[in-house]
Amino acid sequence: MTLSENGLPCYDFPWMTRLRFFIITTFFLVPAIAHAGAAFYVDAGGSVVHMHNPDPFYGTGIPSAGIGYGLNLGIFTTFTEKSPLVNLQFGIEDRFSTGGDSSQQASYQFMAVYPVLRLQLSRLFLSAGYSPIVWRGETLNGSSSALTEVSGASSYLAEAGTLFPITPKFSFGASLSGEWVHADPSWSPRPIMAGNFFMRFYFGFGSGGGSSNSTEFRGWRYPFGRDF
Repeated sequence: MTLSENGLPCYDFPWMTRLRFFIITTFFLVPAIAHAGAAFYVDAGGSVVHMHNPDPFYGTGIPSAGIGYGLNLGIFTTFTEKSPLVNLQFGIEDRFSTGGDSSQQASYQFMAVYPVLRLQLSRLFLSAGYSPIVWRGETLNGSSSALTEVSGASSYLAEAGTLFPITPKFSFGASLSGEWVHADPSWSPRPIMAGNFFMRFYFGFGSGGGSSNSTEFRGWRYPFGRDF
């Protein structure tokens, strides 16, 4: 991270580190899905993040970090594809979040890769996840540290959202999520709150109106076809 001319933090996104961990965690999931011939989907998006209680996890003494950004990427499959309204889904989701305090010249980065259970009710969904491995990075007074694994720390994820289907193969979505980090003996950050906006891409789902269709799709929308 570097500081801009007005003293606000400018984040350097650790592309290679993020991609490396996401590739490792999905390396075993994607072949299993493909071998089983199951339908799956990919969620990709960003978020507006507010990190509460970053101390003592980061050890800076700052009670609340400012508004930051997040980037999320996940792959999910469904156990109940033939159900028209209710789907039980499982996936792997990689979440990267930032926060900062320009007055203290401090910024924080947090990343976790969650195995996630998701209950989808037509266009609404609820998610819960747990990650026994988390990574953190920080910048204090212009001195940066790379993302490193935090020994003995774990994180919990809860999310609720809605979908806006466009075609049988593509939907927009929005959600609210929270992450609670436990590093014995304390809970910090508590929580990392995020407003998420994402795109969902379907693979292996039917393109017609049958039961193998993406469950929230109920008709085409302009400009992709006829009206709903």
